[in-house]
Amino acid sequence: MKLSAFLVMLGYIDNMSFEPVFWYRHPHVQTVFAGKFRRAPIVQYDKERLELPDGDFLDIFWKKKPQKEGALVLLLHGVTGSAQSPYIRAIASVLASKGFGVAALNFRGAGDMNRKVEAYHAGEIKDLEYVLEHLRKNHPQTPIFAIGFSLGGSILLNHLGRSSSVLSGAAAVSVPVDLTSTAKKLQREFFGIYDRFIVKALCRMAQRKWFFLEDMGFSKEVLKARTVWEFDDKITAPVFGFKSAQDYYEQCSSLPVLSQITVPTLLLQSKDDPFLDAPSFPKSDQVSPAVTCLYTQYGGHVGFVRSPLQFGSYVEERVVQFINDLLIKVKVHQKVDF
Repeated sequence: MKLSAFLVMLGYIDNMSFEPVFWYRHPHVQTVFAGKFRRAPIVQYDKERLELPDGDFLDIFWKKKPQKEGALVLLLHGVTGSAQSPYIRAIASVLASKGFGVAALNFRGAGDMNRKVEAYHAGEIKDLEYVLEHLRKNHPQTPIFAIGFSLGGSILLNHLGRSSSVLSGAAAVSVPVDLTSTAKKLQREFFGIYDRFIVKALCRMAQRKWFFLEDMGFSKEVLKARTVWEFDDKITAPVFGFKSAQDYYEQCSSLPVLSQITVPTLLLQSKDDPFLDAPSFPKSDQVSPAVTCLYTQYGGHVGFVRSPLQFGSYVEERVVQFINDLLIKVKVHQKVDF
């Protein structure tokens, strides 16, 4: 029996839809205001610096350590984000209030500048896997879950589809599962404003690493990239060993590996997401029985806020529910054939 069908049967996954107040439904309102300027509590983190075998480092920000009998949730931000992004702080606070241990990972270069030219990209799973092994080593009896947003969700899904995992469950929100489709849509959506906003942030990140890039023979012209596609073609691809942006997109899109996922996973997407083409959303025959797809009518990109007066969002509600359902499933798995 498919996990999603089992959860529906038990009443754990229902048909509750996301319905923001009518004047908060527009995808650009959800993406820009709800996603970027939403009310989110200030979070006090304890930072753990994890030294990597290649001489670089990653920072893990702890909101709360897991309790003896509790679970641990690792949060993964999107492109140009960090542990301080409003959507990360919001869900970290909710999860901690529900008794979960919570840690937010900063990918390389997100926050303090890292020591290598490499930062992160949609298919870079080695750093995530190193962090997960670190968490498993230090919390051997603790169920570990991960939640990835946007590009962080892409990294998470690629990990789940390409490697064995220590995770007990995962959730991915607003994920560009088809990178080519997303790069093209960014150029045409909302007069290309999102595309320019992201590429400017990426170029600023590249500027911080210019002494590395210059040593590799890059020209300053690469910092004038006008689209995400152009940035990926001129910087991301050569730095990470891809032939081109198209080669990077083809190798690192998570859509082809969703059928290989064995860890229970929730994929939450909005049909009006201005970063994603609805036709690229995974169909039922493209995902494994372990993957539950939930597509809402509204929500924008990493929005899903019902009202500007609310601290919480639909994401926190559904993800917390999904994780709790999986913890219940662990207790009854011997009685049910999955």
